[in-house]
Amino acid sequence: MRLLLTVLLAFHTLSLYAQFNWEYYFSQLIAENQKVPETGVAISLFRSSEVLLQKGWGLADRNQKRAVTKDTLFSLGSTTKAFTALALADLQSRGEVQLQSTIRSVLSDFQLSDEWMTNNVSIEDALSHRSGLPRHDLMWYWSDLSGDEIYERMRFLDFVPQARQQFRQLYNYNNLMYMVAGRVIEEVSGESWERVIRSRLTEPLRMDNTYFSFDQMREQSDYALPYYGEREISFHEIVSIAPAGSIVSSVADMAKWGQLYLRRGMSTLYNRVVSEESIANVWNPRVKMMADQELYYGLGWVVRPHPSGVVWYFHNGNIDGFSAFIMVAPDFDLGLVIFTNQNNSELPGLIAQSLLKKLLKEREEKQVVVQERPHFFWMLPFKQINMSLMGMPQLMIDVIQDEVVGEFEHPAYGKLLFEKEGEQLYLSYYQHRWPVQIVEKYLVAHALIYGVEKVQIPFEMTWVDGKVVKLSAPLESKVAPIGFLRKR
Repeated sequence: MRLLLTVLLAFHTLSLYAQFNWEYYFSQLIAENQKVPETGVAISLFRSSEVLLQKGWGLADRNQKRAVTKDTLFSLGSTTKAFTALALADLQSRGEVQLQSTIRSVLSDFQLSDEWMTNNVSIEDALSHRSGLPRHDLMWYWSDLSGDEIYERMRFLDFVPQARQQFRQLYNYNNLMYMVAGRVIEEVSGESWERVIRSRLTEPLRMDNTYFSFDQMREQSDYALPYYGEREISFHEIVSIAPAGSIVSSVADMAKWGQLYLRRGMSTLYNRVVSEESIANVWNPRVKMMADQELYYGLGWVVRPHPSGVVWYFHNGNIDGFSAFIMVAPDFDLGLVIFTNQNNSELPGLIAQSLLKKLLKEREEKQVVVQERPHFFWMLPFKQINMSLMGMPQLMIDVIQDEVVGEFEHPAYGKLLFEKEGEQLYLSYYQHRWPVQIVEKYLVAHALIYGVEKVQIPFEMTWVDGKVVKLSAPLESKVAPIGFLRKR
C-alpha cells in the first residue's frame, strides 16, 4: 500500500513539477502575504536530483537598496539544530557514541538542579526536547555570558512540574540542551562543534557559503540585514549557544542540505556523507509536541504525519530580525527552504502551508499544520500591569525606591542592579538599563526586546521586617517565578 501511494504521488508531482511556473507562484504568495513591503525573501525549491527554483525577492539592505539573491546569507536560527542532531547520529553510526547514553557518562561535569535527572537525561533526550527542562531563554538572551558560564549555571534552573514522574513524556523546547549536545560532540570527537559540522557535513556537501556566526557572515559581501518592520535592528550573536542556532547560510547552499535528506545520506555528487540509518534516526519521532495535533519531534526535526499517509519533516527558526523555514517531503521528492530578514515573520509558514495544500489537493487548512511557534517572548506570562493605578503618594514611592536600591541575584539568571537618579528608578541587567516604576506590589521594568519592542517585566517584592529581601519575576512560563535575593 505504501509503495502504491509513493508511485501515485510520483506521477502526480512529476506532472506538477513539469508544468508549473514556480517563480510566478511564489511571487504571488509573497505579494499577497508579506506585511512589510520589500521584505527580503529567498526561496529554494528542489527535488533529490534537481533544483526547481532558487530566487530572491525584496531587499537585503533597505538603506543601500541591495537586492536579495539566491546566495544572500541569512540566519538559520533554530534550523541549525538539525546539523547538531545529524552530527551526533553520524557519530553513533560510526560507533563513537550512543545516543541513549546519559549525558553525564560523556560529560562528567554535567549538572542539573535535580540529581536523578542529572544522572538519567540522555543525549537523545537533549536532542528531542524531552529532558523536562523548559526553555529558560531569558537566562542567556539578555546576557553576555560565555558558553562555559551558561553551562555552569544550568544546575540552578528549575524543571517543569512532574518532570521526573513523566520523564521522557513531556515536550519542552530547550535551546540550552542543544548547547550541551554540542559539548558532547566536542568531547567525543576531540574537535570543536564548528569543525565537526564543517568537516563531516558542510564541506562534503560543498556548502561553501555557510558560516557559523554573524561575525563570519559580515566578512562576506552578500548578506541580509535584520529588520523589525522597516527598522533595521542589531545582529544578535548567539555563539555562546551556537549548536542551537548560530549557523548562517544561503538558500542555494541549504538546497544541498535538504537534498542530503531526500537522497538518504548521499550528496548530489554521489558521495555518501552520512549513513541512511542516521537520516532515519533523526526523523524517528521521539515525543508528541501537542496533545491536540499529530505533531512530533524527532532529533532536530519536527515530524508531521498526514491522514493520507504522507509524512513531511520541517523546522523553523527565529532570531532577532530573521525568520527561517526548511521542509523536506520524501513522498513528494520535494524540499523547500525559505529565509526572510523580518522579525518573527509568518511568511515562511504561510508559503509552506500553501505549497503543501497544493500538493495534497486540500482545502482544509487545519489538516496542514507546518509550523509551531517556539519563540520565547510569545510564551512569557508577564502580568499586564494597569499603569493607571499609579496613584501612590510620592513619599511612599520614594521610600520604596530607596529601599529597593541595591543588588539582587539569582545563581543562573544573574544580577539585578537598581539605582536611583533623581526621582527615577533604573534597573541594570548585564549591558541593559531600563526605567522602573512602582505599581501595586510590583516593580515594573520597561524592557526592550529586539532593541525596539517594549515589554513590562513585573518584579514582585517580598518584604521582611520592613526590608525588600527578594524580587520575583515570571521569566519562564512553565516554572515558578524566578527569585532574585538581595545581595547588598
